[in-house]
Amino acid sequence: MESALVSCKGLFGGGGRAFHISLIFLIGNFQTAKGRAVNSALYLIFQALFRNK
Repeated sequence: MESALVSCKGLFGGGGRAFHISLIFLIGNFQTAKGRAVNSALYLIFQALFRNK
């Protein structure tokens, strides 16, 4: 879990509303397998978006 949060922190530059929302979402949903799948999908989407900028 911590590595995923660190990765998101790197993606969002450690700040900004998007990062905080993602952080809350990660913590809130990490307890379930479905949550982990959603988080993985969101991470890949964010990674693709930031790579294209």
